[in-house]
Amino acid sequence: ICLRNRAEMLGQVREICEASKSSSQAILVWGCNQNFIRIKDLLVELEVKFTIVDSSRLKQSIDYFDVAILDPSSIDLNDYNSFLVCVDSAFQEIADSIILRSTAGISKIKKVHFAE
Repeated sequence: ICLRNRAEMLGQVREICEASKSSSQAILVWGCNQNFIRIKDLLVELEVKFTIVDSSRLKQSIDYFDVAILDPSSIDLNDYNSFLVCVDSAFQEIADSIILRSTAGISKIKKVHFAE
């Protein structure tokens, strides 16, 4: 069941990536954690433009996997087609923040959580 759920999650991320590539807009990934690590190779493989943000100042100061981690308050959320939220515990708070700070609706926000 776990492998099937992971495959389904990766399939959904792949669909979001393809939609973003067609719109020529980047994807915003919120949260640098194990969930991000599991999708990073797929993002790179599909050659989709993406930005990763994390509220943790510690993570922002370290260059993880050759990817800069930005402060979410420092970017314009309207520059992104889709949002992949890798933070399960604060998903609703992050989704509310995205909706408040952009024109994106909830349909553009996907929770990426592989432990379900």
